[in-house]
Amino acid sequence: MADGRTIYPPEAGLRAEDSILEQLAAHARETLAQLKTDGVVCDDVVLQVATANGWDEAINAADWQEGDLLAIGTSPVGGIARVFLGSRGSKILRHSPVPVLVLPG
Repeated sequence: MADGRTIYPPEAGLRAEDSILEQLAAHARETLAQLKTDGVVCDDVVLQVATANGWDEAINAADWQEGDLLAIGTSPVGGIARVFLGSRGSKILRHSPVPVLVLPG
């Protein structure tokens, strides 16, 4: 999931972040496809990348099915407050309509 909120000043253009967000999403799709190629994930598993204006909208944009599972990873960097789940992970967890598997970073 990627957060598409405006992150650049107006001098860069009002839609500058859209191009960057789409590049990040394309990279994420390639990475997920590589997991199938490498045999890490079975071919019948559906992997999605959803983008929107905020984590809640991105999670809602995904095509969730009964029995789905959302897997998120923690970051290996940060203080003791982020040992388990960082601020982004916490937002994703709060908005998830399906069970969440948290993987240590």
